[in-house]
Amino acid sequence: ASTEISELAVRSLSGNTGEERGGEQHISALADRIIAHALSLGASDVHIEPRERSTEILLRIDGSMRSTSDGALPKSVAPLLLRRYKILSNLDINNNCLPQEGSFLFQFQDVQCRVRVSSIPTLHGEKMALRILQSSLCGATYCSLDRLGLSDSQLEILRAAISQNDGVIAVAGPTGSGKS
Repeated sequence: ASTEISELAVRSLSGNTGEERGGEQHISALADRIIAHALSLGASDVHIEPRERSTEILLRIDGSMRSTSDGALPKSVAPLLLRRYKILSNLDINNNCLPQEGSFLFQFQDVQCRVRVSSIPTLHGEKMALRILQSSLCGATYCSLDRLGLSDSQLEILRAAISQNDGVIAVAGPTGSGKS
């Protein structure tokens, strides 16, 4: 799949496809393929990071950042790719000097997820982070307290806290760990 991402990036630059929208169509396919690839690997985030001479796409899987391809994408692909994600997120495509945030819905096979987008200017160009929020992880399905993996004594404490008329229960954990 990472080779496919690299090939789509190269095709998006060529524009010699004979297709109606040429490279733009390949950029859309590349943008979709990156998110689909991330979802298939169980990634919670996609980071598009400009380097001095290239653009690297990183995935956060189980808390660690991993590169998606054997080599980085051509630097000239990044503005096109970021523009596509900005259009999907209703962000200002002409603004690359200020941070921006937005979101869009993405359909992959039978799963619809929300992708939260944030961009920020950096030394080598605009950097973008895509947070993938799968509906199964965002409250669409619930599990019982018994399935949380707590010991009997911890479960008893939690049930007692929940039954109170007032108070706060703080849930903490690393990003993407299922706190929602």
